[in-house]
Amino acid sequence: MSEVNCPKSNQSLRQPLILVVDDEAFMRTLIRDALTECGLGVVTVSSGVEMLETLRDSIPDAVVLDVVMPELDGYQACERLRELPGCEHLPVLMVTGRDDLESIETAFAAGATDFMSKPLNGPIMAYRLRYLLRSAKMARSLHTSKQHLARAQKIARLGYWHFDPLQRRFQVSEMAAKLLELGQEGAYGPADALAHIAEDERDTLSQALETLQYGEVVEPSFFRVIKDSKGRVLRATWEQRGRSSEPISGVLQDVTEITRAR
Repeated sequence: MSEVNCPKSNQSLRQPLILVVDDEAFMRTLIRDALTECGLGVVTVSSGVEMLETLRDSIPDAVVLDVVMPELDGYQACERLRELPGCEHLPVLMVTGRDDLESIETAFAAGATDFMSKPLNGPIMAYRLRYLLRSAKMARSLHTSKQHLARAQKIARLGYWHFDPLQRRFQVSEMAAKLLELGQEGAYGPADALAHIAEDERDTLSQALETLQYGEVVEPSFFRVIKDSKGRVLRATWEQRGRSSEPISGVLQDVTEITRAR
């Protein structure tokens, strides 16, 4: 059976919920008491198999997972945890009596977020968990922001790119690659990145990039992509900066409909 223990104070506020997985009843009680004392809600289970069953029903805010357990050890349980929907980025603090490098490397290879050796210090474990929870929250916020930005860029048909003048390589976003008819985001040499731009405008764009390296002001450029029969008009803009060999950043936008409306 799962044991649930939440602090009696501040019950109106949602407490972070930690799933503790250990085959030893004494350790489950010890960790539960230490974490609840520090204001964390706790659910405990006695095996990796029971952990996976619990996670299929509901997902906690973090997991404390013992390594040495019968039937399914902590490493195996963590690997299977990462395969469950919604658990790809769930914080997992792995606990073991061993602190050798091989054990630590195995824990992280299995998908652990952090690692802690026995004997355990309850308050330190609580601090580590709160840090993992903050980091996970920030990662979720960043992921959501990226999703919103990607949707906005798709609606505006806007993509970004970087050009490294030393390496002579373009790095293009997914939307920029689509606008340039490149297939997928990634790094491209100038010949490939600009392959579908109208030939008479390709040199103009290349010269603009060369000029930017010397700190000169270069106005936004319009050019045509001619791979398809209809053709498209793109507008390239870039950051204005001083003389530098650092990568140049800019954006591409499909302005075909705007130019046709004029």
